[in-house]
Amino acid sequence: MNRLAGSAKRRFYQKVNFDGPIVRTELGHCWLWTGCGTPYGRVRIDNDFQLAHRVAWFLEYGVYPTPCALHKCDTPLCVRVEHLFEGTKGENNTDRSEKWRSFSKLTSADVDSIVKALSSGDSQREIAQRYAVHQSAISHIKTGERRTSCV
Repeated sequence: MNRLAGSAKRRFYQKVNFDGPIVRTELGHCWLWTGCGTPYGRVRIDNDFQLAHRVAWFLEYGVYPTPCALHKCDTPLCVRVEHLFEGTKGENNTDRSEKWRSFSKLTSADVDSIVKALSSGDSQREIAQRYAVHQSAISHIKTGERRTSCV
């Protein structure tokens, strides 16, 4: 690996929380992108934005996933390459439907815990990272727009 690639990799992983949730025991912790992005992390490269999980794949393998990188862990902010696999958009849609990801992974109990965390002063960003959801889901809970498990 050349010096530039090593430098890019270091800069990239400075914006990763390596202690994310364990969604599937056999996979271990998700590595959550903490930089910008909605609902998937985004990285600015040459005045263009790339999805953070695709950049992680590129940094590991030297090529972008063709055509898509799918998440075994079903956590959009996860950039851990071991949690990713290549697939088509159709496979991604099928995977999402089979795992019911068209709906939120937050349960009613999660929503209640989030409301308590918000009232305790935890930031929306911290809570979103804790539950591996986008900050906007936490915002909807805070404003009362969503109080069910379908956040």
